[in-house]
Formats: sequence, C-alpha cells, structure tokens
Amino acid sequence: MTLLALALLLGGCTNTAVRPADDRTDTLAADGNCAELEDGERLKLGLIEDELAAGRPRAAMAHLDALPDALAGRPLALYLRAESHRQVKEYDLAARLYGRLSEGCLPGAGYHGLGLVAAARQDLDTAIRHLRRARERLAADPRVRNDYGYALLLSGRPEAARVEFETALELSAGESRAARNLLLVMLVVGDEQVAQRYARTLSLGDAESRRLHRHAMALREQLSKESGHDEPVD
Repeated sequence: MTLLALALLLGGCTNTAVRPADDRTDTLAADGNCAELEDGERLKLGLIEDELAAGRPRAAMAHLDALPDALAGRPLALYLRAESHRQVKEYDLAARLYGRLSEGCLPGAGYHGLGLVAAARQDLDTAIRHLRRARERLAADPRVRNDYGYALLLSGRPEAARVEFETALELSAGESRAARNLLLVMLVVGDEQVAQRYARTLSLGDAESRRLHRHAMALREQLSKESGHDEPVD
C-alpha cells in the first residue's frame, strides 16, 4: 500500500471539503486581483458552494451550467467548476482549470487544486510542490496549511507537518481534520503519552481512535521501509 493510498483512507489532503465552516469565495477573493462580485452573483456562487460542501458535485455542475455566460466565466465560478470535476475524479478537466487559475487572479487556489489532483494521482512530489506554492499565497488558509502538512507527513517529515497542523488549528479555532492529523503525527513519531492526552481533548469515539492507531502504525511501517530502517520516524 503506497503512502498516497493511505492518504485516501485517512481522508487527508485528497478529501478536502470546499467549505467546512466559512465562505470559500470570501477567502479566495483576497488571493489575487479578481473583480468584486455583485451581491446576486455572490449568492448564486454561494449556493453552488453549498452543493459541493454537501457532497453533490454533479448538482453543482448543473447549477454552474445554468449560470449566465458572464458569471460562468468569472474566476471564482471556474474554481467551483474545477472543484466539481475533482470531486467526481475528472482530474484532467480539473487540472486544466486549476492551471488557468494558478496563472490568473487566483494563483493560491489554483496551486492548491493542482496539489490535490496530484495527490489523487499518487504523485507525492508534485503534490508537495504545488501545495507549497499554495501555502506561499494562502498562508492564512487553514485548509491549505492542513493539506500541505499532510503531504509533508506522507513524505516522512512529521515535525514539519506538525507545524502546519498546529498553524491550521490556530487559524481555524479547531479545524477538525487538522486536529486529527496532529494526533496522527504524535502516533507516527511514537509520542504515545502526549497522543493519549490529546486524544481525550478531541472526544474521539472508540472506532475512530482505533482507526487512527491502525493507520499510524501502517504509515510508520511504510515510512520506515522508504527510509531503509525500522526505527521510529522523527
């Protein structure tokens, strides 16, 4: 089992939701020089965001298809279309749109998407490169920090990953994926006592706790094989 296959199982960077708690379009508006949206346009795109956040990418595509041409061609609408394609695993189409965004007025969002596509394709080096660029442009976005940290963890850099997870947590006041990934780091490096105390603060169920422990063990084993030794990763 490859490290990126583990990423899929763990719901790390490759399963990023579009909007877990806040308005993604508001966050991305500060990414570059995109023109401001009118209130009606923002409302339409917000409803499409809701479809994506609820796991209905094909419904989101249908609503995108129904937009007026002028709005459908706006960068934020193209971003939502790219996210829709990625969620239904149409990676070539998604990558094409993310690439346009990375060269336009939403470079951070574009690189973030390219990183997620690369991760889904199990190309960890490319994913890290794109996610690093996204982090440079969207340094205060907790999802970007979490996803970059997860890629670092998969590449065998748990302490660097820990910094990204802790930053994501502080930026989001408790981003749940980052919290679980921080626990995963503790388990991977063998910091069991600290991990146990931290796990109690997360109020994890027994099943989820066991799942995280199993995957931490699998990840430690895989990282040890990659590094050519059997010592704990540090």
